[in-house]
Amino acid sequence: MAKSLEHIHFFNWGNCDITIFGTVFSIFYFRESLTPDEKEEAKVISQAEQYLPEKYPTMEYEISGVEYDIDSQHDNFDYAAMKTY
Repeated sequence: MAKSLEHIHFFNWGNCDITIFGTVFSIFYFRESLTPDEKEEAKVISQAEQYLPEKYPTMEYEISGVEYDIDSQHDNFDYAAMKTY
């Protein structure tokens, strides 16, 4: 009976390596998803600069930044230009 117990492995280093790699990868992927894309921000600002004068020709405004909807609170957009009056 002692011989059969020698072949039983309760801990497998290969599975441990995969688990550690998966955890590290998931953390880096999550952190990267929190960072807004600079190209998308520039695109949103450009679109806002075209849209606002057409829609509101007499309004004075300044585009002060871009809102990135990290946690999907808004169904209509991922990025939105913010303006100040």
